[in-house]
Amino acid sequence: MGEVVEVGRDNAALKVGDRVVVPFTIVCGECDQCRRGNFSVCERSNRNKEAADKLFGHSTAGLFGYTHLTGGYAGGQAEYVCMPFVDKTHIKIPDGLTDEQVLFLGDIFLTGWQAAVN
Repeated sequence: MGEVVEVGRDNAALKVGDRVVVPFTIVCGECDQCRRGNFSVCERSNRNKEAADKLFGHSTAGLFGYTHLTGGYAGGQAEYVCMPFVDKTHIKIPDGLTDEQVLFLGDIFLTGWQAAVN
């Protein structure tokens, strides 16, 4: 959870100063699994998919702040995070909501919600 401090040229979703929550799961929003709502197994976001396939028999999505088997992305609890698939990965915080009101959107609430849906 934080504030956008810089944006890339291909970004169409965010501007400097926007407040966002970024879940640990990185999604492309376009692959077959994402279109089905199975974001935890996004087929495009794990840049080390072959290694995970070999070790686990299948791959997960890329994850911020986890091992190289989930893409080796820095982040999770980092002060700054470079976000791949930024148009799909973030949750923009509406005006009027405090940090405390949206804190759990980054991990805990989403994990419980997906478990309930499944």
